[in-house]
Amino acid sequence: GQAKIDAVAHLTMKAYEAAGQIPLSDDERTKLQADFPDVAFREGAGGKADLLYLEHAYLRDRLNSVIGVGQWALVPRSRWGEDFEYQSKGRTVKGTIVYVEAMLLVRGCFVSEAVGDMTYYPSNAQTNYGDAVEGAKTQALRRCCKEFGVGLQAWKKAWCEGWWQRRNDASK
Repeated sequence: GQAKIDAVAHLTMKAYEAAGQIPLSDDERTKLQADFPDVAFREGAGGKADLLYLEHAYLRDRLNSVIGVGQWALVPRSRWGEDFEYQSKGRTVKGTIVYVEAMLLVRGCFVSEAVGDMTYYPSNAQTNYGDAVEGAKTQALRRCCKEFGVGLQAWKKAWCEGWWQRRNDASK
């Protein structure tokens, strides 16, 4: 318990001291900021059908191929949950929104931090609490990468509109 808290605090302080000082070559910067292919995106970001999200595997692959395996880390700093319940079709639905606060480190330097969340429904046999924690970490990774400039096209309105158009044209 406390040893983990102390270790994360020490790591965080060292990483903050190195913030903005990541040794990156021009080639690495260019490759990190390169657009992802259309197949890397899915609809339904934040549960909204009209928003896109970048699949986490593409982000991890990009970081591994450009920065290097073992040269970056997503460090969970805290995790908590908020229980909820509501009525639906005459029955009570219970769940927990799981939150994970994490920071992205590259070569020991602080890059960004974000909170990810995912909803866990105990009545859903297809998932468990661990899946919700993993999903929340993944969402935090997407948000941290955005701050680092990786995958920014997902937040650019014109690019997203083009994605939808290309997708619609391909289905004709």
